[in-house]
Amino acid sequence: MKIKIKKEVLMVIAVLSLLIVGASGCELPGGGGGTTASKTGLDFSLVSGFDKISSGKVTNLGDAMKVQIRIENYDKKERAGEICIRDDLDDSYGGVTSQCTPFAVGEAEVTESGGGFFGKTEQVQPGTTDILLPTGGEFVYTGIPITQTANIYITASYEQESRIEAPNGVSVPSPETETIQLNQEPAPITASVEKSISRQQDAYKLNLGITLTKQQTVEIFSPGFGKKGVLSFKAEMPPRTLTCEPAGSYNQELFMQGLLELESKKFINCFSLVDVAEQTRWPLVLNVNYGVKLEKNFPFTITVEE
Repeated sequence: MKIKIKKEVLMVIAVLSLLIVGASGCELPGGGGGTTASKTGLDFSLVSGFDKISSGKVTNLGDAMKVQIRIENYDKKERAGEICIRDDLDDSYGGVTSQCTPFAVGEAEVTESGGGFFGKTEQVQPGTTDILLPTGGEFVYTGIPITQTANIYITASYEQESRIEAPNGVSVPSPETETIQLNQEPAPITASVEKSISRQQDAYKLNLGITLTKQQTVEIFSPGFGKKGVLSFKAEMPPRTLTCEPAGSYNQELFMQGLLELESKKFINCFSLVDVAEQTRWPLVLNVNYGVKLEKNFPFTITVEE
C-alpha cells in the first residue's frame, strides 16, 4: 500500500513538472508571449492562434495565415513609430512578404494602492495595441519542396526621449561621495551618477561620473535616424554650468554637436567649480534622446507532405 501511494505521488510530481516546464516556454493563445517592456519602455511579441504564425508554430504548406503583433508601452506618454516584417525565405514561395506599417500605442496607466505602514505601491498597466498583417488577405506559402524551419523578422522603429531627473538634487559640500538618486522611465538606455567633491583652494570641485548603459539589444541612431550608434546627450544643473567630457577616445566633432557614440556603455565625467561660501543644492537633469530599432526573430515550421 505504501509503495502504491509513493508511485502515485511520484506520478503527480512528474506531471506537474511537465506542466510547469511547458508553460514557461510557450505562448498562450491570445497572449503576448512575454516582453521586456517593463524595463525597456516598449517591446512587442506575437499573438498565437490556429490561423496565426507565431514562435514555434507548425503550419502546413498552403495554409492561409496572418501575423498578429502586440506592442506594449510602459512609458507615461503615447508612442508612435513604424513596424516592419519579413521572412528569410525566397520571395518565389510567397508567404510573409517584406512590408512596413505605422503604429501608435497609448501611454501606460499608473495607479497607486496601499499606504499606511508599508507605504504606497504603484501598479503600472501598459498601453497596448495589436497590428494584424497583412492588412488584406493572408500569407500563404507555396512551392516549398521539403519541410523546413523559417524565421519571421520584425523590426520596431521609434524615437526615444528620456528626461532623467535627480529628485533630491546635488548638494555641495556634503556628502563628499554619494550615488545620486535618479527618476527615469523604462528605456533601452539607463543612466547612473556618482558624485565626489574635492577641495581646490577657495572652491569645491564637484565631479559627477555619469554612466549610460544600453540594457537591450537594439540599434540606436541620432534623433531623426541620421547617424547609427549615436545619441543626443546633455547634462544640466541650473544655474550652475557643467563641463562634460566622455572618458577614453571619442569623436570630438560629434560631441561639440551634443552627440555621443555609444555601443554598450559610456562614461562621461562632468564637473563644476563651486565657491566655498556657496553651500547649497541644485537640480540635475540628463536629456538622452535617440532613435531605436528593435529587431526580433520568431522561428516556425512549414510542413510539406511527401
